[in-house]
This record gives sequence, structure tokens and C-alpha cells, in this order.
Amino acid sequence: MNPLAAGLAGVVALRPDAFLLCAVARALLWAGAWIMLGYFCAGVIAVVRVSDRPPRDSSGHRGRGGAGSLHRNQVRDRCRFLRHLRKARIDPIELQRRSA
Repeated sequence: MNPLAAGLAGVVALRPDAFLLCAVARALLWAGAWIMLGYFCAGVIAVVRVSDRPPRDSSGHRGRGGAGSLHRNQVRDRCRFLRHLRKARIDPIELQRRSA
């Protein structure tokens, strides 16, 4: 729990049961929001991850190994995913047509 929220609950004389109810509700909403974001973005993540894999070599491995390459790959994948999210899905004219 947020220590600031506990202090504010004491200042406004919020009953402990009401405070705990609000804290649980906030935690469930927060977790649910992140889970739903992951659920809705799963297709985009899969497309971005598969689209630029290095080719397999003769031993069946993809690219060079090592812990450094794992971190570089994670950073590269994250940047590619964020670039994909920045692209406009529809143009302004189409948005106006859909909202009319």
C-alpha cells in the first residue's frame, strides 16, 4: 500500500474497513488494467517479435548467444513495439468519417 494514502486516510478520519476496501479495489483495478493492456497488445507483440528474428545458422541457433545479446534483443524488441504503437492506425479523414 502507498504510505501517503495511509497518512491521508488518517487525516480525513477514514475508517480502517473503508480504507482497506478502497485499497483492495484500487489494487484490483490497477492489476486488471495492466492485464487487459497485455491481453489487447498480445497480437501486436507477437507480430513485432516474429517479424525480425535473425535467421538460423547451421546448428539451428538464432544469431550469437550470450547475456549481452539477450539484453540487446529485449531492448530492440521493446523499441520496435513502441515504434509500432506510435504509428497512426487510421488517418484523420477516416476518423472524422467514423465519428459522423
